[in-house]
Amino acid sequence: MAPIDQEISRQVDAMEPYGQEDTWAVYVYMCGSNLEGGDMSNLSDFSKVLLGKYSNDHGAEVYSQQISLLTGYIDELIEQDMDVPDYMYLNTPMSPKAPEAQQEGAPHIEGCASADIREMQSAQLSDQIKIVIQTGGARAWDLAMVNPNRSQRFILDKDGMRLLEDNHFVNMGDAATLSDFFRFCEKTAPADHKMVIFWDHGAGAFGFAADDLYGGDSLTLKELRQAFEEVYPNDPGDPAFEIVGFDACLMASLETAEAMHGYGRYLAASEEIEPGEGWDYTTWLNKLSRDPALNSAQVGRAIADSFIDWYAKQSVQLAPLGVDYGVTFSILDINEAHGVYGHYCDLADVALKDSIDDMGTLVILGKAASRTVRFATSDYDIFNMVDFTTMIENLRDLYPEETCLIMDGIDRTVVYNRVSKNMSGSKGVSVYFPAEIPDLSSLIYYLDYVKNICLDDSIRALYYYKGSGCLNEEMQAYADSLGYGKAQKLDNTALRDLQYSDITIGPDSFSMALPKVSESLIQADTFYLAMLQDGYAVNFGEDALVKAEDGKLTSTFDGSWLFMGDNILPLERLGASVGTIKYRVKVEYNGADSYMILAVDEESGDVRILGIYDIRSSGVNGEVMAMRNLQKVADGDRFKIIYDKDSFETGGNTELYGPGFTYTKDTKIRYEKVRDGKYLAVFVMYDMRGDAFYSPTAQYEIKDGKILSIEHRSDFIVSTSE
Repeated sequence: MAPIDQEISRQVDAMEPYGQEDTWAVYVYMCGSNLEGGDMSNLSDFSKVLLGKYSNDHGAEVYSQQISLLTGYIDELIEQDMDVPDYMYLNTPMSPKAPEAQQEGAPHIEGCASADIREMQSAQLSDQIKIVIQTGGARAWDLAMVNPNRSQRFILDKDGMRLLEDNHFVNMGDAATLSDFFRFCEKTAPADHKMVIFWDHGAGAFGFAADDLYGGDSLTLKELRQAFEEVYPNDPGDPAFEIVGFDACLMASLETAEAMHGYGRYLAASEEIEPGEGWDYTTWLNKLSRDPALNSAQVGRAIADSFIDWYAKQSVQLAPLGVDYGVTFSILDINEAHGVYGHYCDLADVALKDSIDDMGTLVILGKAASRTVRFATSDYDIFNMVDFTTMIENLRDLYPEETCLIMDGIDRTVVYNRVSKNMSGSKGVSVYFPAEIPDLSSLIYYLDYVKNICLDDSIRALYYYKGSGCLNEEMQAYADSLGYGKAQKLDNTALRDLQYSDITIGPDSFSMALPKVSESLIQADTFYLAMLQDGYAVNFGEDALVKAEDGKLTSTFDGSWLFMGDNILPLERLGASVGTIKYRVKVEYNGADSYMILAVDEESGDVRILGIYDIRSSGVNGEVMAMRNLQKVADGDRFKIIYDKDSFETGGNTELYGPGFTYTKDTKIRYEKVRDGKYLAVFVMYDMRGDAFYSPTAQYEIKDGKILSIEHRSDFIVSTSE
């Protein structure tokens, strides 16, 4: 389920141990957020009134920042005679109002933070280990001793857990709160070796935490670094912390490691979403208690192994229900990652020059990012976190010298990496790359990265060019200072014209020739399927059923599609790792509109459910945090499949809820032939910004699982502009 790289493990074993008498301190900054709940302790009415102002103020601040980003961006594009992509102006489909509360039988959000504290309490701690915990950020806790109305600090050692400080609530998304916690820890639990663990939601390059009491306020990477700077000297040779750990999603990124440079020796985190249960604290704390001479890399390996093993066992136990966990964990050398980041800046500089010379370079970069493992599951297109190693491998032919330096650095950076079978393409470290920006949330996060997060001018300019199709005045001036010349502007007219081109019909496929100018602009292509029914089309989504060869696209659809029981599934392909393809499907799950994430084994065709995410819980006041509150499918859960439905008469788009059904261990998710009827199909082609362009429409007639005929339907034209 999750094999160990024995060679890497031996290298960790060979590292010099610490002293048997050495002491360890673990500082846990625990923001419960919406992952914590229960009825052991809850917010008082007094606190709710006070916190209302903080939440509203934060929401207004976020809204103001987003408006500033968007209006400034539009002004920049207008100055370049450009516009935002067409998808920003598409009508929003009408759909039933989401229920205010989940129906009876909906899964209960466990007190995940409380559960992890109990795991710490269950460890047999030696007298050489002390744990300091700060709690906050949640409206309720499942531990009676944790009061959500207060900011509390506890110490946990071999004598048990005791409350040390009980103060007025504070914002866990404020750098000042974190730096004050550091000062308290240094006075309370100094030690020979220290590690800090950040517990909550994570957002990769976009930071950590979502304080539920302060409108979901989070700590950006800049704020995290600021908190370290206020307390500790920056010393890459002898950093304050042996391990900086994130029991949070998406934080094993190049950006996170760069932000922690000089303050930590190793970064312990996951590239992918973490399930709400988080780390297995009892197991690795017991191991450290038995052998305090473990060096920091060996402690990191113990954390990684206990985490991966726990979820592998869960996947085995839940296999009869078709449930599987997609988990990753890596230990990164922060100093080595700093060198890799520098080499990546150099690569971005060369790629920027090449892109100005030929915009087709941007498409090649986009393909390199799209053909890797992409993280954040339900919100992958917002965070745009991709596996850095695989992306660089995909660029070897184009940039052999630059990628060689990066790959050598990655080999030294990834000290230890373990993943579950369905995440086998994850190599240990991720990076933000704007592979596609298909909606408003994606655009806001992209602009935030380019304008506020990234500090390297070449990366900023390259990403801006990739996502915008032009350079603004500031970035063009930067390119001029390097002697790179005037950047071209994206002209996708050739892609728009493809909807009027000819298609060639074969007995069981159709194809379309691509002019050279069009081919160079296409970053990705898919096959889109819909069923004709009484004046409207029910959309079944898209899949990679396209062969691109010799300047043409050819369909490979054979009449099979993915079903859940008797229900055909509307597919959104998320990407592929080694031997595994991931899909997202919109469903109503126990009364709540949700995304179901599937993993398909390419060799066997077996399908596993990676998890269910409530759509409503993905954002707070316009901020999106990675969906850690994964739900496991259980026997007796209620489902409805949600389809998009297009009316030919009105041109409108609505959501269609399929018939309800109960999920059991006998419910199969598998490929099977579609039902008898007529189906419309098009090729969908995406440019480097994420705009979609369409081929002419082909109509399939299918009976008894066989394709009887294919014809060109010139009366059906799919276009974003008409």
